[in-house]
Amino acid sequence: VTGVQTCALPICPMTLSRSLLAATLLALAPAIAPAADSVTRTRMLATEPVASIVVKAAVGEVRIEQGEGTAIEARVTITPKRTTGPVGKLPDVSKLEMSATMRGDQLRLEVDSKNIEERWVLRLPKKVFSAIEVDLGVGNASVTTNARRVEVDLGVGDGERLRQRKMLQPNPDRHRPNERSLDTVD
Repeated sequence: VTGVQTCALPICPMTLSRSLLAATLLALAPAIAPAADSVTRTRMLATEPVASIVVKAAVGEVRIEQGEGTAIEARVTITPKRTTGPVGKLPDVSKLEMSATMRGDQLRLEVDSKNIEERWVLRLPKKVFSAIEVDLGVGNASVTTNARRVEVDLGVGDGERLRQRKMLQPNPDRHRPNERSLDTVD
């Protein structure tokens, strides 16, 4: 009979090597599994005790803009990022939460974890805050709302600091009525 391999030993080396390969692949499966999905956390926060806001993130994007309501709407989308090569363990982002803490009249927002990318969107009420600070290691930051002081501490990436000249005043151009007048703050 041709094409059929037989083994007279009680444990065939070919079967053993296939079993070992299968067990190794099963053991490594969690490490080489595809990245976990992103999660989004949203919180509505009262503005009354808040005079200034600090957002801290290691990698990602922070966008702070004018909202319509009377509360601070904070939303962060968290995505796991592999930093230790193709077999490194990814964090389980489903267990991560947004931290919102007060220090005096300062609201501090962050996600306390490594190996993640954060995409923040804050929508602020019409209230003028004393300060807005963004502390971002790598990524992009944009602030387009009123504050007496805007500080963007950015390690690597682009930062844009804009302030609305007149809150909720439409652009005088009839052809673009939804745009707002903006001027750059240095």
